[in-house]
Amino acid sequence: MESKTVIVLLVIAIIITGVIFGFAAISSNDSAPTINAGSNEIVFNNGDNESVLLSDVTAIDSTDGDLTNKVFVSSVIDARDNAHAIVTYCVEDSSKNVTTLKRMVRSNGTSGERIVLTVSK
Repeated sequence: MESKTVIVLLVIAIIITGVIFGFAAISSNDSAPTINAGSNEIVFNNGDNESVLLSDVTAIDSTDGDLTNKVFVSSVIDARDNAHAIVTYCVEDSSKNVTTLKRMVRSNGTSGERIVLTVSK
């Protein structure tokens, strides 16, 4: 009789463990959000507000939905041709999944200058 009790308790423990790990696997969110840049041509002038670079950028996540208001410009790098800059956008969802997107934009004479971007508060 004792061996049957031990076996039943072992089976119950295995079932409970499986349910716990199964729930954890189902509830985890490993999918990163998606950033989309519109097709409008962006012209960046040194010292512009970041809103110029964010004007046609959106982000969506399968769990969190619309994350457009969480997208930010993480860098603006001179393309060294005196006519373009490479902008890196970034967004993070509530599960800490991060996505970046690089985009080339037109710039007005930033070559050789320190690029300055003002941020809205």
